[in-house]
Amino acid sequence: MSYRNTPYRTDDSAITISFNSLDEQARGPSYWKFNSSLVNDDCYVSMLNQKIPEWQKEFNEVLDKRVLWDLIKYRVRQFTIKYAKKKAKERRQELLQVETSLKQETSLKLSWNYYLLTMGWAIDSRTLYVM
Repeated sequence: MSYRNTPYRTDDSAITISFNSLDEQARGPSYWKFNSSLVNDDCYVSMLNQKIPEWQKEFNEVLDKRVLWDLIKYRVRQFTIKYAKKKAKERRQELLQVETSLKQETSLKLSWNYYLLTMGWAIDSRTLYVM
């Protein structure tokens, strides 16, 4: 907010307000919502069941149950975000490996077909025959 004097002889002074545009604002983490499909992930459930007693021991000095509940929820959120990111990264890497192997197989198949054609052979989906 800035203050500016007016060129008129009045008792009031003009005030100008300037806002930063939304483009200039740095974006932070957005609203987090639990991915309920993780409940069906046995590895996630077993790891979480192991972690909760550890967190209860860590916060054993907290007497207020509401504060304890909020602290444990916070740890569950941290753990869940980390687990989901790791799982998504593994899934992306696996997909990349499958795509790479398919591209290699396709290029080998195309190379083989080209070789057969140059040698006077033709190939279709079921048979190999001489031209």
